[in-house]
Amino acid sequence: MRGVTEMRKYLDADDVYQETSAAAAPNWLLGLLAFALFEEQRLEWMRHRREIANAAPSSEEIQAWYESQPQGAVARALVSAEMLLGGYGTHSAEVFGEDHRRQIADGVVVAEIRRLGRWGPQLGLNVMGGLIGSMVFTALLVLLGTFLLNGPSAEDFARQFTHSVEKGHVQHRNNP
Repeated sequence: MRGVTEMRKYLDADDVYQETSAAAAPNWLLGLLAFALFEEQRLEWMRHRREIANAAPSSEEIQAWYESQPQGAVARALVSAEMLLGGYGTHSAEVFGEDHRRQIADGVVVAEIRRLGRWGPQLGLNVMGGLIGSMVFTALLVLLGTFLLNGPSAEDFARQFTHSVEKGHVQHRNNP
C-alpha cells in the first residue's frame, strides 16, 4: 500500500474512490473494498439522518459529510479492507483446501474400486491361497512333531555318534 496522499478535503465519492484506488495500487481489489467500506459509513450516516429528520439528506449535506471526513478515514478503510481480505484469504484457503483434499481422496478411493472391477474372483483366490498355505504349514508341523517325538533323542544321537567315532578310530589304528 503506497499510503494516503497529502491532507485534502473530499468533495464526493469520486474523490474517495480516486484516493483509495491510488493508495492501494496495484491491488485494485483492496482499493475497491476500502472504497466500499468508506461508502458504507456514508450510507449508515444517511440512514441515521433519515431516521432523525424523517427525510433523506440533501446533496449539500452529503457533500458536507464528505468534506468533514478526516484523512484518517480513508487510511482506516484501507487497513480494515486489508484485514478483511487477509482473513477471507485464510478462510478460503482452509475451506477450499479441505474440499480439494476430500475430492482427491474420494476420487482416489473410487478409482481404486473401479480398477479392481469384480472383487469376487479375487476374494476366492485369496481365500484359496490362505487355505493352501495353512494346510502346508500344518503338514510341516505334523512332520516336525513326528520327527521330534518319535526320532532318536539327543542322548541316543550322542551315543551313536560316539560309537561310530570309536569304531572308526579303532579301524583306523588297525589298518596301518
